Amino acid sequence: TVVLNDCQFNRNYSKGTGGCISGGTISGTFSCGSVFATNCVFTGNASGSTGGAISGAGSGKYYISDSQFISCSATWNAYFSFEGSPKCDLTVDRCVFRNGGPSNGSGVSLVNWQSTGTFSLRNSAVIGLKTSTALAKNTKGALQFSDVIIRDSGSASPFPQLTGTGTSFNRVIVESSRTQTIPAGYFFNSRFAAATDGVRGNLSADPQFVKPYSSGSAYEGTDYLGGLHVLRDDSPCVDRERVPVRNGFAGICLDLSGEFRPMAGKVGGLQLLDVGCYEKLGPNA
Repeated sequence: TVVLNDCQFNRNYSKGTGGCISGGTISGTFSCGSVFATNCVFTGNASGSTGGAISGAGSGKYYISDSQFISCSATWNAYFSFEGSPKCDLTVDRCVFRNGGPSNGSGVSLVNWQSTGTFSLRNSAVIGLKTSTALAKNTKGALQFSDVIIRDSGSASPFPQLTGTGTSFNRVIVESSRTQTIPAGYFFNSRFAAATDGVRGNLSADPQFVKPYSSGSAYEGTDYLGGLHVLRDDSPCVDRERVPVRNGFAGICLDLSGEFRPMAGKVGGLQLLDVGCYEKLGPNA
């Protein structure tokens, strides 16, 4: 097992798979079955094949939290590629992905998942990943998106290719100018046609951020997303879904800013989760 804390990986390149981490091998030095990374930054890493940041092979557990991925690229799959892997699990929690994409323009921009295990993205934000095809592709295992904001840029496709049977979406906000088949889950976007309302649990509405993103907004004084994406009091995303109960306990986790969720309303004694990567904490700033 390799454990990475407070590390930066800048502008690494591999002719093969994995611009930074490949098959449990880091920089050709450490061979391992599992990788745990916390508070790391992956910037400008690239692969001449697949997985600009990480490419997995073999079985193992990958857990990445509280990290940033910025402008990584690969010929085919820009950030994560787990191809031909046996049961391998990758959990990504409280992370931000900004820009980047496949250099050929037609690969998958976030994850190409061909493991029989599970890829889980939660309490995270995906911003401006460009490709002409899809954000994610699943062919063998399961893709799980929970408490996520997805915002594209230009020709980016926000929705995964639903080629697998184990893909699920819960409490996801999508901001996109493209019209596509919307997967099941909670989606909020004022630019989607009203006809999408109520389709497989979806809702087309303005999420009412305190300060929405605009292309000319300055990065300083804003959140990682280039705006201030905490929810207003009148947001339809607040108190949207009952907390899943497992083994008799309601799940408690942290949002992208490290605050506990859920925080606010209750129905039948159970707390309610907000939609997106930030939990509503108090009155509008």
